[in-house]
Amino acid sequence: MRAVTKKIATILRTLGFDESCSFYYHKDGDIAVSCTSLRNSEVKNIIATPNVFEAKQWIKETFGYFIEVRYMKSLDDDWKYTVDVVELDKFEDDGYIVRHENPEGFETEEEAVCAGLLDTLKMIESSRRKEWKPKNGYVPFDVVELLEEKGFPVNKIDSWYDEYDRSESEERCISVNCYPLIPHSVVQDWFIEMHDIFVGVSRDITSRTENRYLWNIYSDSTGRISTHSGTGRTVEEAYENAFIYILENLI
Repeated sequence: MRAVTKKIATILRTLGFDESCSFYYHKDGDIAVSCTSLRNSEVKNIIATPNVFEAKQWIKETFGYFIEVRYMKSLDDDWKYTVDVVELDKFEDDGYIVRHENPEGFETEEEAVCAGLLDTLKMIESSRRKEWKPKNGYVPFDVVELLEEKGFPVNKIDSWYDEYDRSESEERCISVNCYPLIPHSVVQDWFIEMHDIFVGVSRDITSRTENRYLWNIYSDSTGRISTHSGTGRTVEEAYENAFIYILENLI
C-alpha cells in the first residue's frame, strides 16, 4: 500500500495525526519501512507516515471530510479516476465543496486519493491559520496575508511561531503551521516609509458605556488627518482594523 508524500505527512503531523504507522520519512526526504509501529508523539527526527487510505480515514473521522474517488470516462474517452471532497455535515445542503481540477483524470486510485488529500489538508490548514491569534502587540494572520499580498517583506521577520511545537524561533520553521510574529510597530514603520501613511489610536472619551478606541489615518508628510477612521474594543484591535482598512483600500 502506497505511503502518502512527505508534504502530506508533514501537514498531517502539524494537524495532530498520531496514529501507529509502518512508514516514516527521514529529514532528508527518504522514506523507510519500520519493523515496529511508530507514532509522531514517540519520535522527533522522523515523521511517522500513514498510507493513503489510512490518511483518508483519519481525515474523515477527525475533520468530517470525505474523499470520494470515482472511476469514469475522461474527456479522451479513457476510463480514469476522479476525486471530489465532501464536507459530511454540509453534504445535503451544499454537496461537493471541492472538485479536483484535473480533466484528464488519474491513472490509479491512489493517485486520486493523494490529490484529494492535499486539497482537503489545504482547506483545513487555511481554516486553522485564520483562527490563529498571536500575543498582544503582534498582527493576526489575516493581516499577515494582506501584508504579503502588498509586498511586505515577511521573510525578513526575525521571530516565528511554530504552532505544532508551541515555540518561538528566530528562523522560519519547517512546520506548515509556522507564522511570522510581526509587531504593530514594524507595520507602522513600513506604512510610513513605503506609503507615507501613519495610524493614530486614542481612547474614545465620548463612550461612557464601554472602553472603545478610535483609529485615524494621517499622511505623514502633511500631518493632515484623512476621512478614514474607525474603532476597536482594544488598542490592538483598533490598530488591526486600521491596518486592514489601509491594506484593502489605500495600497
